[in-house]
Amino acid sequence: MFSKVCARWVPKELTEEHNRKRLDICSRHLARYREERDNFLQQIVTGDETRIHNYEPESKRQRMQWKHPSCPIAKKFKTQHSAGKLMLTVFWDSQGPILETYQERKTTVTSATDCDILQRELKPAVRSKKEENYQRKFCCCTTTKMQDDFHVVMM
Repeated sequence: MFSKVCARWVPKELTEEHNRKRLDICSRHLARYREERDNFLQQIVTGDETRIHNYEPESKRQRMQWKHPSCPIAKKFKTQHSAGKLMLTVFWDSQGPILETYQERKTTVTSATDCDILQRELKPAVRSKKEENYQRKFCCCTTTKMQDDFHVVMM
């Protein structure tokens, strides 16, 4: 019996070059893990980005007002959820968050903006944490949907 299904959505089909580079990086990480074990895992810094809404809706209780019986009921208009979208990028390691950064509105996310965040904000944050706790080296890999570039930044 046949059934109707939809194809799974993926953001971008990777090229053979992207697959080869990812396999190479994963193989190097696996080799380091075999040598260093948990020490290697504690050196990994990872990050993720998401769009967030920059508004705080009022609850029904917060909207309540005192009014005289002869006064009309106040009107509440719906807010635009997308009016305040920001890009939030968070980086963390095995011990917790290291950095959260918000990109300016209407900024296009590219590998260049990602590398700028890595160099300008993440690198000093990791150095600060290193001075507080322990020695750290890490590898950060980023891909973007906007370009076919694949960057590996060693810090």
